[in-house]
This record gives sequence, C-alpha cells and structure tokens, in this order.
Amino acid sequence: MSTFGKKALIWWDYHTRDRTALLRFNSTPKQLQLQILEKWYPIGSMVGLGDGKYNYKIVEYVQHLAYWHVKVELIADGSLMNKMSSTRNPLGLYLNPDTEKMLKRQYKLDRLL
Repeated sequence: MSTFGKKALIWWDYHTRDRTALLRFNSTPKQLQLQILEKWYPIGSMVGLGDGKYNYKIVEYVQHLAYWHVKVELIADGSLMNKMSSTRNPLGLYLNPDTEKMLKRQYKLDRLL
C-alpha cells in the first residue's frame, strides 16, 4: 500500500487543491481509491465546486481505466436542472462543512472504540 493511501485512509484533507495530491490520488491503486471515496465522500453527500454553494449531490462512483471519479448531480428547483450531472475528481470538490465535521467526528469516535 502506498504511503499516500495509508495516510488517506487515516485522515483526509478536504481543503487541499494541490496538483500533486491529485496526481497521487490518481496513481494510487484503484481498490484503495474506492475505499477512500467510500470513507470520505459517501454517496448522498452535498458538495460544491468552489463557488460557495453546495448544490451538488454525489450520486455514484465512476470507474475509469486507471482511476475512480465521483458523479455529481446538480440539485435545483427546476426539473431540467435535476438532470444535469458530471463526473469529477474528488479533490476538486468541496464537501459541505456540516458533513465534513460529521465524518471526521465519526472517524475520531471509531478510533476511540
């Protein structure tokens, strides 16, 4: 297991936007990438793309040839907007702060038990 993968399963920095981190994630073994996504980017989480609005929802994980991405769907009032979706690298997403706190709190509690 890579050092990046070991550290990522222990703790995740949602605020890094470093290109080297993106490359390290993509070069991590695919099975480990999936474990990272399931732990730190659960399906159903609200995310943003950097504009301060958390109006996207993670709907599934998409497997590519050498890496995993996250499929996000736009959540809006209009029915046309609900059908808009895209595939993104998880390092380009901003998790809702409340969800981020909950996930990190749960991880700390699990470590104590």
